[in-house]
Formats: sequence, structure tokens, C-alpha cells
Amino acid sequence: MPLILSADERAALVQLTCRFQAKTPVYVVVMVHGVGQGEAHRLSVRWFLNGTLVPEAGAHASGIVTHDGPVSFSLTYPLPGAGRAELYWDEQVGDNDDTPNERFLAQAITFTVQ
Repeated sequence: MPLILSADERAALVQLTCRFQAKTPVYVVVMVHGVGQGEAHRLSVRWFLNGTLVPEAGAHASGIVTHDGPVSFSLTYPLPGAGRAELYWDEQVGDNDDTPNERFLAQAITFTVQ
């Protein structure tokens, strides 16, 4: 699952970057491949700032993937710092959704919020 960070949800149409301005949306676009007919998978993202979950709505989000193609998530970072997006594939829903389960970590990427 390639992971792309972009300043726009249409990643192919903009310059990809690893630096973003605070208070503007950061998008992560995932190209999903290999989903079989009739399958359903849970794709989750957690957004971190300086090593902790960003204290904003949407800092942990999930969606159900039923076919190949792009999936995007976004978050607006309130402050500058070291950003990180972690994607989880088929992570089970637990009592505390904000606690990541490293067994299901598919990919992580770091970036800077200025």
C-alpha cells in the first residue's frame, strides 16, 4: 500500500511534499491493491504531532475498503511540529480505538508541520 502525503486530496495533481503549514489540511492518499471481490477491510489512520495523537476530531479515523483504488484521509494540524501518519490494515475494533495495535501497522510516514 503506497502512502502519499499531499496538500490536496487529488495527490496526482499537486506537488507532493513533506512540509505543511499549520492550520491547513494535510492529506494522506493510499493506493489500495489486491482487494478480492466480496472482501471488506478496515483501513485506519492515526495522526500524531510530536509523538502524541493530535487533539483534534478526526485524529483517528477509519473506513471500509471493498475494492482497489485510492483512499484518502485528511487532518488540519493546529500547531507546528513533527507530524506522523500511521495506517493500520484490518485492525480490530477494541475498547479503546485510540490505542494503536502495532500488529496491524501497514505503513507510517513522517513530515513537518511549520
